Amino acid sequence: MNAPLFIFGTGGHARDIADIVTILDRRPVFVTRSLDECERWSDADEIVLEENVVSRSGAEFALGIGDNHTRARIAAIYASLCFPTLIHPDTSFGRGQRAMLEASTGSVVFAGARFTGGISTGAFCTFNLNVTVSHDCEIADFVNLSPGANIAGNVRIGRAAWVGLGAVVNQGSDTHKVTIGANTIIGSGAVVLGDCAANSVYAGVPARKIR
Repeated sequence: MNAPLFIFGTGGHARDIADIVTILDRRPVFVTRSLDECERWSDADEIVLEENVVSRSGAEFALGIGDNHTRARIAAIYASLCFPTLIHPDTSFGRGQRAMLEASTGSVVFAGARFTGGISTGAFCTFNLNVTVSHDCEIADFVNLSPGANIAGNVRIGRAAWVGLGAVVNQGSDTHKVTIGANTIIGSGAVVLGDCAANSVYAGVPARKIR
């Protein structure tokens, strides 16, 4: 039987990650804190209580949670667990980029994601369907790039920022990276032309701060 990989969460994001786990020839097992959820579970995949697996020797885990701050909170609680980075086979990488991602902790790269070169990424990031990340970008921990987001070269994305569906972040330069601040949300379809402050929400074409 294929070795299990335990996924915190049971929602849509967790199920999407389970598809990657299966393609990687592992057996997804969902993890919940709720005994009631275990008893109501009707999915073909196994579900287990969190308390029964977090002390299991040699176990590997994924965080099937879309919200950046919830993901960060659980990662801090279980910092001693093993969270490999999961990469869908239908992805492409510039020189050295796949090895860089594989050496990171807890990130998930979905089908269709494309990376060029000179990129650095933090831990527990989500690179969703058909995301593109170009040269010399810096992506901090717990960033979430939604499906179809396109990040041009020389962009810096701060911790726990969220770039929405189909958003575009235009390029910076060798002397100044376009910067999206920590905890900032870029709305779906937005086009970012310049720096975005931390702890803010931007939307529109071109993107403007709305909160």
